[in-house]
Amino acid sequence: MHSNPSRNNIRGHYPGTRYPKNEALSNPFPDKASFTIKIIRNIAQGKANKEIADELCISVYSVATHRRNICSKLGIHSPAGLTIFAIINHLVDINEVKPL
Repeated sequence: MHSNPSRNNIRGHYPGTRYPKNEALSNPFPDKASFTIKIIRNIAQGKANKEIADELCISVYSVATHRRNICSKLGIHSPAGLTIFAIINHLVDINEVKPL
């Protein structure tokens, strides 16, 4: 039985890309890491899509799309969940998080 190389990748990562298990767990965004991290940091800081779009010089629709893809990839579907993810993974300092 022949194996399909695209099926050997770790679930949840970009199709056709293979990573060692440890690397995949430590960096869930290997391709667009810095941009994705900027989006997550801004969400964790309590910024609205419009504020994020202005800061990163992209459209509000692009922010919404990136946000949706990040949430889908991580299995986190709330700003609070993304904030916790950002704090746990040292993407944002807890003092940078906007209180309610």
